[in-house]
Amino acid sequence: MGTFESARRAWHWLRRYGRDRRGNISSVVALLIIPLVGVIGIATETGNWFLIQRSAQNAADSAVLAAGQNDYINPSGTSYIAEGRSVASNFGFVNGASSTTVTPQKSQPCPLPLTGSNCYKVTITRSVPISLTRMTLTARALAFVRGRDYALPEDMRDMALDVLRHRLVLSFEALSDDVTSDQILRQIIDRVPVPVVPLRTDDRVRAGA
Repeated sequence: MGTFESARRAWHWLRRYGRDRRGNISSVVALLIIPLVGVIGIATETGNWFLIQRSAQNAADSAVLAAGQNDYINPSGTSYIAEGRSVASNFGFVNGASSTTVTPQKSQPCPLPLTGSNCYKVTITRSVPISLTRMTLTARALAFVRGRDYALPEDMRDMALDVLRHRLVLSFEALSDDVTSDQILRQIIDRVPVPVVPLRTDDRVRAGA
């Protein structure tokens, strides 16, 4: 009898919950928040990877021209390597820093339609970690230091500059105008409001009520 009564109350509660329209938006948001955050993270990372790839291509193009000119003036030495790496560093790609390698080479096969093996080549590689994961981990670490076992949006904001600063590659126009990565990131952070979820006084439904 007790089992039947419990089942009847559970069914009554489910029917009442189904008819109750309070909190529907919150329930949908709660169910969708994980995939939404994942999609936003993937979109952000993909855009960042594209910008890094484009910047690396521009750096490699300029570095290979500088390396070729240097080797034409000093054909007997290897100063073209330092010249190519120096130009690449102006674009933010410093050899040996931030998991970056800049490799100038000469006597390389020329691309079609050219023939011969007297061309120059500069290869730039960089290991790019996922920023969203780093921001989450650092925000949790900061929350732990502040005496909490959970992270708040304020923790994410406070760690954003340290996590994203080195990921921003500035153009020559920005560098000439003395624009820094912190200034750009600070403007973006200040324009994004911290999400606020108002708490309701009581949205519980008692079974059997």
